[in-house]
Amino acid sequence: TIDVLSWEFGSLGGKWGRTGNSGLVRPPESWREYLIRPDFLGAIFQIYVKLRNTCQKLNHSLRQLLILLSSITGIVFQDKSQKKDYSQFMVEGCISVLGLLMTELSSGQHEEYLESETIDMCCMITRLVENFRVEGLSQLSSFQSLLQGIASTGNVLLNTFVQELKAVEGDVECLENGEWKNEAIGMLLEAICLLCEDHWLISIRGGNAQDAAKSALSSALAPLYHSYVSCRIEMAKME
Repeated sequence: TIDVLSWEFGSLGGKWGRTGNSGLVRPPESWREYLIRPDFLGAIFQIYVKLRNTCQKLNHSLRQLLILLSSITGIVFQDKSQKKDYSQFMVEGCISVLGLLMTELSSGQHEEYLESETIDMCCMITRLVENFRVEGLSQLSSFQSLLQGIASTGNVLLNTFVQELKAVEGDVECLENGEWKNEAIGMLLEAICLLCEDHWLISIRGGNAQDAAKSALSSALAPLYHSYVSCRIEMAKME
């Protein structure tokens, strides 16, 4: 499945293709019955959660598959309702894995799999945001949970980074986990920028839906911005 979803063909005539320079993929309509299936998606998440701290090679492949499935767009969806249901399922699955991940990172665990899992899950968040945009995501019952997951993940990464930097007296070269945490934070910032700069939020036809989305973004992500600035100030003091 990973190999198939990684194919790059022309985007015209219902062929597989990528959207511009992004990582989105447009499978043909004929693949709908194979990809847009709750049992298929649910099985992938269930297998991953059950095996996430065991076989790392398999788990990385499963995460890559989830990232690709988060990137599906175009005529493979029968209508807007089917696309909404699909995005809801993917977002909820992502949130469930994030919850497990944040519990372990917050407890100070340093298992090897946490590094690659954090980066891949942050990549999945970015891909979901890039694909379904604020207009689509804000219609989901899990939208607020997704924003809270982004904020919680960012806070944990920032705070643990600062704590580890203090432990080595500000010497970045001595940090064991600095590089991958910076990479993960960068992906979250990309997702946040995509959310906050979405053209739909400032469209001429603005209304209650846009106002509600703006309020949700502000309430969930503003504290993360404060945390980001505070942590950067702490880091600067140690330089």
